[in-house]
Amino acid sequence: MEINEKQDNSQNQGTSSQAWIAEIGLDINDSLNFAMQTTPDRDDIPPLWILTLQANEYLEILGSFDSKGDWKSQVQLFFRY
Repeated sequence: MEINEKQDNSQNQGTSSQAWIAEIGLDINDSLNFAMQTTPDRDDIPPLWILTLQANEYLEILGSFDSKGDWKSQVQLFFRY
């Protein structure tokens, strides 16, 4: 009996790895923050610019823009008790 080894051709062939991220930020006022993140020695992870608005103690709005031109945003809602 012959066993054929079949190679997996899945869509996700990338390998996962960890990376150190350096971040520097500036608090413009109590509710507005600007930050920049970069990953030293990694060309596959572009630098990221982040703008955060803390609307109140329960709501935070975050927008980010990377050097590839991709815009991402998210809204975080905090429940504190």
